[in-house]
Amino acid sequence: MKWTLLLVLGFGSISTGFSQYRSDYNWAVGLRAGATGATCGLTVKAFVSESAALEGIIGYWHGGFTGTALFEYHFTAFNSRSIKWYMGGGGHYTQATGYGKSYIIDQRGSDYVDGGAGYGIDGVLGLEYKVPVAPVAFSFDLKPSMELNSYGGFTMALDPGLSVKLAF
Repeated sequence: MKWTLLLVLGFGSISTGFSQYRSDYNWAVGLRAGATGATCGLTVKAFVSESAALEGIIGYWHGGFTGTALFEYHFTAFNSRSIKWYMGGGGHYTQATGYGKSYIIDQRGSDYVDGGAGYGIDGVLGLEYKVPVAPVAFSFDLKPSMELNSYGGFTMALDPGLSVKLAF
């Protein structure tokens, strides 16, 4: 009986803590439109604590696929519960589907030949607004990146983007 009471109280305090840490949302899914085609696509964000989130972006651009993983730290902006600054970093992988073609990707400036790959690091600094009365979040960010591709090419990009997400 004593152990049951302790377990119930323990789980109750943990669930109460989790319900209080994030009153706006716990995870979201949506679309990101970035300046480079490689970061336009599906975005998914999940909070792992009150102020820390993991975000993934999966995109398709003319001639390839890309995947980006970011760790973000969120904090209050302008004394508003609905507006948050976020910053962080992570990495990305790009795979071109060249089919024997050699081409240069305009915005990234990378030369991918016959299905080359690119590996890079990313930073992120942004501002997010969660609509208080609807499950929608808007964000604007800068996602600077550096990339080295499998053919020795090196690129850097600032990559501003706008995201619209359904928040749950």
